[in-house]
Amino acid sequence: MLPDHKIWRGRGAARAPPENILESLSTTAEINVFENRFGGRSWVPLYGLGKFGGTAGVAVIPTHYKITGRQRLVSQGGSGTIPVGTVLVDRNTTYTDVYPHYGFYFGIDTTLAFGRYLAAASIDYLWATNREYTLYNTQTSFNPSGLSVGINGGIQF
Repeated sequence: MLPDHKIWRGRGAARAPPENILESLSTTAEINVFENRFGGRSWVPLYGLGKFGGTAGVAVIPTHYKITGRQRLVSQGGSGTIPVGTVLVDRNTTYTDVYPHYGFYFGIDTTLAFGRYLAAASIDYLWATNREYTLYNTQTSFNPSGLSVGINGGIQF
C-alpha cells in the first residue's frame, strides 16, 4: 500500500517539496461471537440401528468487535526541511461495535446404537451476513459462515 498523505511544515502547499516517509500500520481484531440457532429437526428410523435426520433453521449471531490500530509516519528525509527520523504522525485508535449477523443453516445427522454403545455424527453448513470495518485504509472483514462436523460416542444407560 502506498501512503497517500501530504504533510507540510512552514511553507504553503504549492511550494512544499516532497518528503519521503515511512508508514507503519498495525491492526488487531478481537471478535466475540454468540451464536443462536432456531430451527427444526426431522428424522427417520434406521430399522432398529438408530436414526437419520435433517435440520434446518435460522441463526441470529450477535457479535462484539474490538478493532485496534496504530499508524505511525516517520520522515526519511528528502525535502531538506524535516530532519530524518522525525515522527510526523503517531496515532492509536480503538473501534468497538456490536453487530447482529443473520443467516440460515441446514444439516444432516445420524445416530447409531449397538446395544449399550452409541455413535453419532453430524454435518451442517451455516450461511451468514458479512461485516467489514476500515481503519487507516486497512479493511477487517468477518463472516461467521462455515461448515461444521461433529462426531461423538458413548454408553447408553
